[in-house]
Amino acid sequence: MHRLLLMRHARAAWSQDEADQERSLSERGRLEAQQMGQRLRARQFKPQTLICSPALRARETAEIVGRLLGFDAQQISRVDELYLASPDTLLSQIQTHADNQNLMVVSHNPGLTGLVNRLAAGRVDNMPTAAYALFEIGNGFSTENLYPASIDFPANPGDPFAA
Repeated sequence: MHRLLLMRHARAAWSQDEADQERSLSERGRLEAQQMGQRLRARQFKPQTLICSPALRARETAEIVGRLLGFDAQQISRVDELYLASPDTLLSQIQTHADNQNLMVVSHNPGLTGLVNRLAAGRVDNMPTAAYALFEIGNGFSTENLYPASIDFPANPGDPFAA
C-alpha cells in the first residue's frame, strides 16, 4: 500500500524586510508543525521520501515534522518547482516519486488545496497552515482515480475553546 502525504507549511512570520522565500516560521508555526508531527507519528506514518519547497517556512516545517517521524533532515529534498506550485506541477513532482511507498510533500496554497481537491473523494475549501491530507493509494497511482483521504489540521493554540 502506498501512502501520499500532502502538507501545507506551518504558519510563517510576516516581515516587510524579507523576501517571501526567506520568511521563517512564527512561534505559533513551530508549535503547529510539532503538533502535526506528533499526530502523524501516532498514525505511524514514516516517510520514505520527503520533498519540500525551497521556501524557508516549508523547509523548517519539513525538518520539524520529519524529525518527529524519524526522518533524517539531511535527506530532505528541496525541489525548486514546489515553490507556489500549481496542482499540475505538484502532481508532476509526485509522479517522479511514484515508486516510493510513503511520500511526503511540503508545499504551499493555493496549489496544494487544488491538488487535494483533485485527488480526494471529498472537497476541502482551504488547507490551513500545517494541514495535511494523507492518501491511501493502493497498488497504483493514477490521476483518474479518487482516493480516500484523512485530512487533519491544527486547532488554534490560542483559542480557549480548542480541544
